[in-house]
Amino acid sequence: SLITTPFHPSALLRDPSLTMPPVRFVVSATAPLGRDLAIEAERRFSAPLLEIYGCTELGSIAGRRPSVSEEWAWFDGVSGSQQGDRTLISAHHVPDVISGADLIQSCADGRFILRGRQSDLVNVAGKRTSLGYLERQALRVEGILDIVFLQHPCSQNGVERLGAIVTTSSRLSVSAIRALLGEALDPVFVPRTILIADRIPRDRI
Repeated sequence: SLITTPFHPSALLRDPSLTMPPVRFVVSATAPLGRDLAIEAERRFSAPLLEIYGCTELGSIAGRRPSVSEEWAWFDGVSGSQQGDRTLISAHHVPDVISGADLIQSCADGRFILRGRQSDLVNVAGKRTSLGYLERQALRVEGILDIVFLQHPCSQNGVERLGAIVTTSSRLSVSAIRALLGEALDPVFVPRTILIADRIPRDRI
C-alpha cells in the first residue's frame, strides 16, 4: 500500500513516462484530493485510492473514495452536523462533543461534503463559502491546471474582493477563464481580478 498526501501524487503523476510500482491500495490524507487526480492515480497505480479525514482531537473519523463520490462517510461511532458557524462532532471514543475546524454540508443519508476551513471562510453578497472549496470546484474546469483564490482590498473603498491566480493548459484569455468559472461556481464567487501565471509554486509554501 502507499500512504500519501494530495501534493505528492500531483507532483509524481506529472511525468507520464514514470512506471508506478504495484500496490493494493493508495491512502491519502491531510487535505481533500480532487476527483480527476484521484482517477488518474488509480489508473496509474492500478489500485483504488481511499481518503481519510480526521483532526487532532479525534484522529481519523471519516473516509471516502474520491474517484467515486465527493461525499464522506463517518466511521462507525462518529457523527457530525453543521450548526451555524460551528461543526459539532461526536465520537464514542471521546467524552465531549468537539467543535471542528471545517465547514460541512450534511447529506440525506448521513454522509457529508467538506466545504473548507473555518479560517478560509468568505462572505460575498450574503453567501458564504471557503477559498479552498472554490479552488476544488474550479480545478474541475477543463483547461485550468491550478488556481489560487485570494481576497484583496479594492483600491477605491478598501472592501475586500475575490481574486484568483490561474495556470492553464491552453491559451485561455481572462474573459474565457471568467466565463468558465461562471459555469462552475455560483456567479457571486467568480473573481473580479484574474491573473494568469506560468506556474503556482505550491511546493514553496
